[in-house]
Amino acid sequence: MGTQSIVTGRIIVSDNIEQARDFIKTLESDEYYPWIRTEMFSLGVESHFYYDEQVITFGATYKAIEYSWKEFILKYEHILRNIDFNTAKIQLETEFLGTYDFFWQNKSHRSVFDDEEKIIETEEWSFGFGSRNLWGLLNNDDEPIFSIEGFTYPIAFNKYEVKAYNLLMKNINSKKIGIKQYPYKKGLNIVKLYHAARAILLIKSCEKILDFGFENYLDKNGSSIFKDEKMYIVLKEAL
Repeated sequence: MGTQSIVTGRIIVSDNIEQARDFIKTLESDEYYPWIRTEMFSLGVESHFYYDEQVITFGATYKAIEYSWKEFILKYEHILRNIDFNTAKIQLETEFLGTYDFFWQNKSHRSVFDDEEKIIETEEWSFGFGSRNLWGLLNNDDEPIFSIEGFTYPIAFNKYEVKAYNLLMKNINSKKIGIKQYPYKKGLNIVKLYHAARAILLIKSCEKILDFGFENYLDKNGSSIFKDEKMYIVLKEAL
């Protein structure tokens, strides 16, 4: 058993709705948790049935996704990075830890925010925690900032994640494209490295640089288990 989390959101698209739809369709049947799949989106309406701008909506339930929120935001921002959006919002509802809101505004549709709006500026967009109106202004100054599992923004990979990723990739031949390679080496705890480097592996997968996973390995009772030498990485391009 676990706790349910509900994630809903919307992306406002001012121009080139077809390009946005086409990109979201490339997500297809994402199988890397936390999943963000094409079928979780409503891709807007036909012409004449909207006013001014199109909206793409998102909705899904997860098992305690708040503990994988860094990975979810990395994948969601990968979508924003590849479409011409105006603003985007996500709301996370948890069973016991509260409800949290997140806001993005594209730099090309830039507004000037006062310090009291607590906006975090990055090279790509303006980001804010908390419930906000259409223009990104806070509805309530006292809303809690999401801080579960030490989540911080902007997202960065710590030295342990980077070290784990580099150790996994050390025994991968960068010129072998499209075939399974196994990072196993005696003395390395591959499962532990995998969990440490998983956020980096996920974004590399989103960027179509590599795929990864564990081949099925059954114990003497027929149960599937993780086993070091069964982890594989498939490069999609030369590193």
